[in-house]
Amino acid sequence: MKTLRTKYLINPEFQLRLVILSFLPVLITLSIFYFQSVTAVREVKSLADTLLLEEKATALMMLETQELVLGRYFFWSSIVVFIISGIILMIVSHKMVGPLYRLEKHLEEINETGEVKLIRFRKKDYLQNLELQINKMFSKHQDYPAKDTEN
Repeated sequence: MKTLRTKYLINPEFQLRLVILSFLPVLITLSIFYFQSVTAVREVKSLADTLLLEEKATALMMLETQELVLGRYFFWSSIVVFIISGIILMIVSHKMVGPLYRLEKHLEEINETGEVKLIRFRKKDYLQNLELQINKMFSKHQDYPAKDTEN
């Protein structure tokens, strides 16, 4: 039976820093798009000054409505982008940090007990080649029988 992960923040400092640094380009891009859109609406509003008084009032009212809708659109789409990006980044960082955490604990165990065992990472973790190379090294240096470490 498959168990669900209960701890996605294995190394909170690293993982949260990764998420925050990854959000910066997204935030900058969304800000640029927002300010370009606001600037475009303001330019169109300035063009409305050349219209007759009645047409001008109608055009300005439509433009202000569109400006409000645009602002809401950017706000909610930014929230959705941040939530989806955050979830994806947490999963990816978990799959990167997990093997490193496992390696750290494995090396601590070797230092404490002196017993060298093969290391195992979770099947879908990243850095699977690291597991293979570490196990090859253990096998060479400890007269440890080489075993197939493929998952």
